[in-house]
Amino acid sequence: NIDVKSEVSAGKTHVTLDWNALLGIPARLPFCSAVITETGTIYVSGAVGARKGSDGKPTVVPGGPEKETVQTLRIIEACLRACGAGLEHVTMVHAYLVEYTSERFQAMNAGYME
Repeated sequence: NIDVKSEVSAGKTHVTLDWNALLGIPARLPFCSAVITETGTIYVSGAVGARKGSDGKPTVVPGGPEKETVQTLRIIEACLRACGAGLEHVTMVHAYLVEYTSERFQAMNAGYME
């Protein structure tokens, strides 16, 4: 379960994850995780396949691109749920894969399809 906070400002709803609980990052970061525009379009950004490590600091989820993708989608889904939507409403995804190889791309896709 990922905690989120919503607030309305200038006609837009801003959704922010509890980054401290999730990753051990101080809670007030200068960005939000999702924005709902006045027309109802939802933009989600900044999601990565990380979690809070045993030392309380952010760490990449172990298991490679597949597990990182699954965690990233969990975070995106939490943002969307806070906005009253879900993964079924996603129309476009931009994914960035570090150290691209065919194997890593296949692993990322496996996580995406999970």
